[in-house]
Amino acid sequence: MTDPIKIAIMVELYRQVDAGRLRLDQTITLGPDNKAAGSGVLIHMHDGLSLTLDDVCFLMMSISDNSATDILLATLGRP
Repeated sequence: MTDPIKIAIMVELYRQVDAGRLRLDQTITLGPDNKAAGSGVLIHMHDGLSLTLDDVCFLMMSISDNSATDILLATLGRP
């Protein structure tokens, strides 16, 4: 079962996309500063990997990747 906070993050991502503030094809570059311990695969991927926000959201929702969650939180901003 997906963590409810991750659903809220996904909803906010799509709100910002709808508002034109972000695009799903916008890319981020994976580095040591955006890898989080815990579940997921991004912590094991090489630095410099380019991912779209759509990719990151998919990883957050499908395998509950903690790095993906943190990347989206940093991108979306905290209230």
